[in-house]
Amino acid sequence: MEEFLEGKTKILVENYVWNRTPKAGEVFFNPFVKVVRDLAVLACKAYGEMYGNFLIGDALAGVGAKALRIAKEVDKCYEAHLNDKSYLALEYAKKSALENGIENKCKFTNYEASYFLLKKVNEEGRFDIVEIDPFGSPSPYLDAALKAVRDEGLLCLTATDVTALCGIYKNVALRRYFGYPINNEFNHEIAVRLLISSTSFMGARLDLGLRPLFSHFTRNHARVYLKVLVGANKADETLRNLGYLAYCFNCLYREFGREVEKICPLCKSKLSIAGPLWIGELHDEDFLSRMIKNCPKEFKEAEKIVKLALEEINLPLGFYKIDKICKNLKISIPKISKVIESLRSLGYKASRTIFDGNSIKCNISIKELKEILLKL
Repeated sequence: MEEFLEGKTKILVENYVWNRTPKAGEVFFNPFVKVVRDLAVLACKAYGEMYGNFLIGDALAGVGAKALRIAKEVDKCYEAHLNDKSYLALEYAKKSALENGIENKCKFTNYEASYFLLKKVNEEGRFDIVEIDPFGSPSPYLDAALKAVRDEGLLCLTATDVTALCGIYKNVALRRYFGYPINNEFNHEIAVRLLISSTSFMGARLDLGLRPLFSHFTRNHARVYLKVLVGANKADETLRNLGYLAYCFNCLYREFGREVEKICPLCKSKLSIAGPLWIGELHDEDFLSRMIKNCPKEFKEAEKIVKLALEEINLPLGFYKIDKICKNLKISIPKISKVIESLRSLGYKASRTIFDGNSIKCNISIKELKEILLKL
């Protein structure tokens, strides 16, 4: 049996696969997304600091990599319920819990995910935190997940069906996420915004509002942490943050809003439309600050992501991929740091983005940015 040490937690597993659905005798475990689990630990630490001791339910726990880490590494987690339809995966999770000395903190069930969530609500009450991390889309579980989170609870969602969310299969995205994506240079951000908007629609049916506390796209994982707010007025407020993206593949013009143009105002090309999608903030400043404060020194990549997210707050939707713009202009590519420095010296707010290492977010139009790049 292999042992993986992540943070302070030992994960015991064998016969695992990470890039496909497991066959009989196999379990799913992805050792390459440790940073995603690091970020989950930090998010739960921040939530616990804000709201006190919590109960977490992981409906698709698999071998327990994420839920066990939260139970082991987050002091405010008083109990973790790990559920999976794979009996074999749960056996590994139980062994890991025993190895980490947290077996009394964990409960294990072998149900279908939605049944697990609704059974808990009907028999015991709601969770403080619900974790949904499937192989593919979380959409089949959203209704049960929303019903299983308490008021001001945290809903943590992962989507890995990136060919749909990023615009390769648009009709699949429409079926699963109630909106169309665009396969452009910032499709990872669009993917996250589609995931939030579809969850907002599902929540509104139940008179639930949502507020994103942290969002990222890492290792082909679209990941969002959503605060759930009970009330029809909260649902209405959430829906006011849904809108559209208009994008020009010819000159790279982009526009977000409740209503958008259909013809590019710069080059008169037909604009491609994405949405409906989330056009509000992706992060909460206080939540991110608490994540950074509670970040162990060994979580270097996770800390970098959260710090970049903090810089992005209050910057416009979408981002500018500098090499793509330079190719459009047929000029050499300057260093990202030089571009950011130049923009800031001119009074613009600019930063790198968590979605792409060669891109920036900035409160500048594409026309103005092109003019500045031509002078560098």
